[in-house]
Amino acid sequence: MNLLQRLLIRGISKLLPDIRTQHSRIRRLQELSLPLLQPVWQGFDLKLQDGSRSITLRIFEPEQNSPPQSHTATELILHAKDDPSLPTPLLERARELPPPRGLILFFHGGGWVTGTIDSYSALCADAARWTGWPVLSVDYRLAPEHPFPAALNDCRAVARFLYHAAPQLGVRPQDIVLMGDSAGGNLAAALALYARAMGEPVPQRQILLYPAVSGDYGPDSSFASMHILGEHWLLTRERIAAYMDLYLSRPEDHENPLTAPLLADSLHDQPETLVITAEYDPLRDEGEAYAGRLLAEGNSAMAIRMLSTVHGYMRAPGQAAATAATWCLILPWLGLRQPEELLAEGGAYPVEWRVGRPEVDR
Repeated sequence: MNLLQRLLIRGISKLLPDIRTQHSRIRRLQELSLPLLQPVWQGFDLKLQDGSRSITLRIFEPEQNSPPQSHTATELILHAKDDPSLPTPLLERARELPPPRGLILFFHGGGWVTGTIDSYSALCADAARWTGWPVLSVDYRLAPEHPFPAALNDCRAVARFLYHAAPQLGVRPQDIVLMGDSAGGNLAAALALYARAMGEPVPQRQILLYPAVSGDYGPDSSFASMHILGEHWLLTRERIAAYMDLYLSRPEDHENPLTAPLLADSLHDQPETLVITAEYDPLRDEGEAYAGRLLAEGNSAMAIRMLSTVHGYMRAPGQAAATAATWCLILPWLGLRQPEELLAEGGAYPVEWRVGRPEVDR
């Protein structure tokens, strides 16, 4: 990263609004900017009715022979229950597509406070394009209006429904992959812990993009990256702490493994995990530490550090090379071959293997 880029990031960091008092305004600015940033994607929205609450889901379909078209209207209403049956229109839609090898269940970032499925449509459309798999994005409830565990409960309800409904969509439950970035990575890791504790199906694989997993964001943090990178790299230590305070309404929640998975007494029987971290991210070291603990406790885990990147680079302008390189690392981890027309986008990009090593063949 050159000096001009560092100075630009430092300047932007100083201009970011206070998340504690301005989160409503930030959401509004996001909404106003969306028409300029929305990609063209192929798929549709639907609702999952779970008791009294309704959870919006967005399905991104891999591109087929026809050009992608944007579908934003809610077309179907599903009902979460122990043995859900999919409505006929959705089954017909599934039959139109070739059987996927897997499906990605995606939880967006935004500090549990500001992200939405709309603001993450580009990333999810990219995931479907690169993998050739459908991607299901969850519009979980946001804090501070809905503090912990509302977001986790929404993600859990969708995961339970999807595991039951997967065979009807031509997907084996074991081929569902959890994926999330930042706060979404936190939710994915917490969901895996929650599923194990509740005796529910634990996903076999998860991809955590620069996840928040420790809850250790005070001035005495045990992570070097929190001290070295905690002030001028867009996501500051103070900003992380503010997100956590908005997300957690009770002091004891800060010590709960479902908000800080790294605090779990045991990480046994967890999914095969790929952690992607950014070099200039205060969350870098905790993500790599999480992968290290998973590996030490008998799980398959790998952590890769993308050099010259900051937190959230997968959605940042000017980061196409790093983003493409990340997908080129994810695909073989999923057992997929990189399509030649997409592989050229990845090019050669500098990375560091922090935990584990890639397998030659899967």
